[in-house]
Amino acid sequence: MMKRRLTAALAAVVCLGAGIAVAVGSVSDEAMIAQSYYEDTYLPALTENLRQRAEKGTQSTYERAEKDLTERNQARLDQIQALAGEKTAFTSVQLAEGDALSLEQGSAILLERGAGRLTAGALADVTEGVMVEAGQALAPAHRYVAVAESGAVVCQTAPGSAGFQGGAEVNQGAGLALPFTDVPEGQWYHDAVAFVYRRGYFAGTGADTFSPNAPMDRAMVATVLHRISGGEAVAEPATFSDVPAGQWYSNGIAWAAAKGVVNGMGEGLYAPTASVTREQLVTMLYRYQKDYLRAAVTAGGDLAAFSDGDRVSDWAREAMSWAVGEGLVQGRDSGALDPAGTATRAEVAAILQRFSQGLSAGA
Repeated sequence: MMKRRLTAALAAVVCLGAGIAVAVGSVSDEAMIAQSYYEDTYLPALTENLRQRAEKGTQSTYERAEKDLTERNQARLDQIQALAGEKTAFTSVQLAEGDALSLEQGSAILLERGAGRLTAGALADVTEGVMVEAGQALAPAHRYVAVAESGAVVCQTAPGSAGFQGGAEVNQGAGLALPFTDVPEGQWYHDAVAFVYRRGYFAGTGADTFSPNAPMDRAMVATVLHRISGGEAVAEPATFSDVPAGQWYSNGIAWAAAKGVVNGMGEGLYAPTASVTREQLVTMLYRYQKDYLRAAVTAGGDLAAFSDGDRVSDWAREAMSWAVGEGLVQGRDSGALDPAGTATRAEVAAILQRFSQGLSAGA
């Protein structure tokens, strides 16, 4: 309706203006209106009148949309608050690293000290007004409510305490046990898998499988780095044409692109399902430390020490040299860097463990 009214008004202005212009531009000495009056007085007044009408209509449309969104958000907040209820006062519990707190639907949790991460289920951050995805860290002093029917599981990743309200159960050390049958103790990647799993960086490929030798794709890497950052809010969606909104990896890629951690593959593409190469992986980590954390990246390794060091792409040489110097990449069994080779989930877990521990040491 608004569009039709504006269109009609514009058409009227155009027709009227055209008529006046003909009259003003007439070669006759008896013009209907003076050229100066038309240009200096009539046309500006007509334009201003049209602008005011348009602004009035636009404001009305905006107010209706704002009211509708506010009502929807309030309804959602009321629903979450109703789930939380006023069952009991918050009860404080001491938690060691690896302890898991299982919450029933409608129960609430508040992280008092230490650090925790959602590892299963769904939480609503009613302090911030946002949903929390599995793998994201909990913010201190924020109140969270378990909204999924299955509830939620929060793993303590640093010793501390949490307050909970409603139905909850503490499982000591539950977050330390690995559920994966394909990650046996004694394998070189066991500790690395345990590290990334307990911190919520990685999930399994099934209820009891990790698939350590499966390739890691580019979507997974961006998502993991987003989780390491604490799951920061994403202001804008990704601009890559092959990263639609609403996918499990959409926020991670959008965040990584906004922070300069990833640049895509060119021509507006990110290639989320493509396997990440070893040189792509270290380049993402290099940018994470240099451009996102603004931390020093001064270490440098000798690529010539590897049989295929000269095969590292020009765009990745600086990052690969840094990764070698930091000890993140140590070469494969053959002693080669294999820069264009696919990085497996186990290899990425090991590299991320070294990377995360290096960040902690430099903090």
